[in-house]
Amino acid sequence: MGMFNLSQLEKNIKDLKNENVDVRKRAAEKLAKLGNARAVEPFIEALKDRGANGVHLSARRALENIGEPAVESLIRHLEDKNENIRLGIVIALGTIHDARAVKPLIRTLRDESINVRRCAAKALGEIGNIETIGPLVFILQDKEEVLEVKKTVCEALRNLGWEPENNMQVIWSLIAEQKWNEVVKYRELAIEPLIIVLKNSHEHSAIQLSLGLTLGEFGIQAVEPLTQVLDIMDFEKNPNEHLIEEYLTNGIVPTGAWYARQGSAFALGDIGDRRAIAPLIRALLVSYHLHECIQPHLSDALWQAWRNLDDALHDFQRSAIRTLGNIGDDTAVDAIIQGLKSENSSIRQCAAEALGNLGADRAMDHLRRLLADHEEVVVNVKSVTVAESAKEALDKIKNRRK
Repeated sequence: MGMFNLSQLEKNIKDLKNENVDVRKRAAEKLAKLGNARAVEPFIEALKDRGANGVHLSARRALENIGEPAVESLIRHLEDKNENIRLGIVIALGTIHDARAVKPLIRTLRDESINVRRCAAKALGEIGNIETIGPLVFILQDKEEVLEVKKTVCEALRNLGWEPENNMQVIWSLIAEQKWNEVVKYRELAIEPLIIVLKNSHEHSAIQLSLGLTLGEFGIQAVEPLTQVLDIMDFEKNPNEHLIEEYLTNGIVPTGAWYARQGSAFALGDIGDRRAIAPLIRALLVSYHLHECIQPHLSDALWQAWRNLDDALHDFQRSAIRTLGNIGDDTAVDAIIQGLKSENSSIRQCAAEALGNLGADRAMDHLRRLLADHEEVVVNVKSVTVAESAKEALDKIKNRRK
């Protein structure tokens, strides 16, 4: 390399740390074209620069262009504290296709970041070393892993030419690909893995709802495991300032735990088995007071993980109240009446409707108090007021008396 190019290289490496984002971006693009191995470490550092300017993308492409000479440095930084650096590295290693990266990438399948784990699985599939099949199959069936990662694992295994060796591996593959109609065909054998995914509090709420809909198709065989999902943990029974610590110690995302219970309530509503009544009532009573007990103790650092807790609790309450109203047992009346006092209008409307379905005489005074509640909610794409639902419930109860 001539003196001009050498000085240009040094200048661009220095510019990667410039305060001006445009300068950093231009430097990354120029270095990418030079493809010099001396820039590997600065490029790795630039992977954390994930603004809209795309500096990290230019840095990653440059590392990919450098190729094999960059591999050892990339591997050394796979345990970097910065998630963006780890993410950029696993993507780059997948593109470079160097066998030296296989074992380090297998270890990265246990990274704390979902995105890093997912991209590590994809990278292993792209490198194409059959030694990775065993570890990837293990992750596919891992009880703790989320479906977002399992789906990529499944794709990686297909790229490696893997085929399931038994029904359980077939079921886990179908679950990973969210082929719910295919999963149902395996009947009782599919219930346990579906329940495992449902109970994973790190799973996406939309997945948990889909699982609830799917498990509802299994009928009475799924009732017992579904009621176990509703089980209230000891530290939830008497909420206090220690509750947050207990959730964290047990690795539980509270929003996910309650979305799992919502999925369970949804499925149990489809099945309509009376064994669901007592567990639903217990969970419902805890859900009414959980957030107000712990909200004063939430720090800013925890707010990200907890900010949707109210939404999760309300979604569960609606599902639980509807299910209890549809099963039609008088023992649920008092728990549902508490829903009439909720600050959330959709809970009040849902509770009024359920009490009407139950024909609960002792709820009439409570329902009358809602006749002046004209807040609107959307039910089955139709806008109704809480007062309208309360009046309809009162009419149903009166008609049952005749």
